[in-house]
Amino acid sequence: GGLLGGKCTFSGNYDTTATTGPRAALTPLIGTNVTLIRQPDGTGAGKAQDSVTVLVKSYTETNPVNDFVQFSVECTLAGDVTTTAQS
Repeated sequence: GGLLGGKCTFSGNYDTTATTGPRAALTPLIGTNVTLIRQPDGTGAGKAQDSVTVLVKSYTETNPVNDFVQFSVECTLAGDVTTTAQS
């Protein structure tokens, strides 16, 4: 019902010494609709999986401290959340 127009955020840390990080994958998605998949019980056959189309609104990150960067992503839900079992 009331989830349309809702928002979701996620964040984490990454090591700047790694060859790739979330910045390369996420910044091209800003302003686009993509499918967000959440597996609340982890991965595995039969476990729950939620999916929803989201508009990626922003990506921010901190300056490195001890070679680690904190990042955050904000999205707006653009569809209904569906729950299925993983295969």
